Amino acid sequence: MAQIIIDKKRITIIAVIIFVFILFLFIKLYDRNDKTEEITTMAELEKEEVAPIPEKPKPSIVYIDIKGAVVKPGVYKLEDGKRVLDAIQMAGGFQTDADQIKINLAARVTDEMVLYIPVIGEVIVNDIGLPANEVDDGKININTATPSELESLPGIGVAKAASIITFREQNGPFKEIEDIVNVSGIGAKSFEKLKDQIKVR
Repeated sequence: MAQIIIDKKRITIIAVIIFVFILFLFIKLYDRNDKTEEITTMAELEKEEVAPIPEKPKPSIVYIDIKGAVVKPGVYKLEDGKRVLDAIQMAGGFQTDADQIKINLAARVTDEMVLYIPVIGEVIVNDIGLPANEVDDGKININTATPSELESLPGIGVAKAASIITFREQNGPFKEIEDIVNVSGIGAKSFEKLKDQIKVR
């Protein structure tokens, strides 16, 4: 009887040992799988291609010749789309006697543009008797013209001049003179009156 009890105890101990051993193996196996999965995940992450950040297109460059009552007259290089105000600031700003009222500071600069800043009270004419900021061929550049220059055109009053300036500020410079018909209030009939007196550059 005593022998049977001892055998049962041995069996129980052996069973416990086997259970503990199996549990130990199970834990080890689970831990190994977990680490393998972690390594695999890290490897996949390292293999993922990072999308390159697209480079911003480089702005085009324009050259503008600034003359007259600025601190440093000369030819300046600016990014396309900059304003007359930016160009004048690059030239050191206005001289104290500059007639700023005649200059449209909000106009966009264009390549090969000549900007003349008169002094107060100065009346400047070129060889054909036109104001200095008008083009040499007598046509008005609708991309740079001031409100008063636009109003000098047939059929263009204060409202239409303002519409032209607003349109070019919102949409960029006109590419062709025919584009002026896209301005509200200017149709084909108005263009027929304007086409021989305007240009773009």
